[in-house]
Amino acid sequence: MVIFPNLIDILNMSAFSSPWYWLAFAVIWQYSTAFFLGVPFKDIRSIDLNDEQQIKNIQNLVVAYLEGRQIPSVVSVFLSAVIFTVVFLFGFLLEFEFMQASFFLLLPMWLAFAMNLSLANIIIDQNIGGTRLINAMIAGMKIYKVLAMVFISLSVIIGLYIAISPSFLVGI
Repeated sequence: MVIFPNLIDILNMSAFSSPWYWLAFAVIWQYSTAFFLGVPFKDIRSIDLNDEQQIKNIQNLVVAYLEGRQIPSVVSVFLSAVIFTVVFLFGFLLEFEFMQASFFLLLPMWLAFAMNLSLANIIIDQNIGGTRLINAMIAGMKIYKVLAMVFISLSVIIGLYIAISPSFLVGI
């Protein structure tokens, strides 16, 4: 039975106190906030609403993104539920810090994905195009940035709490 404690030690990587976790966390958030519905944020911000060609280019990028992302929603919901359940159980019931850290990284990414999917469905259902599409994307981009700020702050606060809590220090 020596294998089980060694396995727990390997899986219980101190993610919140590791600079590699925070580096990966920053890179993932930076990459995820660089695009919105397949369009770079800088292109959305710098668009001239009077230039029909720019609006058409953005619209073509969004259409190409939406056509490439048509995943059966039942399958994606099922897979994400299974992944979240496993990560949550390992993280909070078995107290594996690496899984807790993964949960705090996956949850906001999943919410951002759900927001993108929701906006994509609205764009498809209401056949939004032109200036309305750009305005919807700018509003979605602002919500996404606020979501990122809130969850990055919460992850840092909770991560620091978990890293310096007494239960964390007992094993040292």
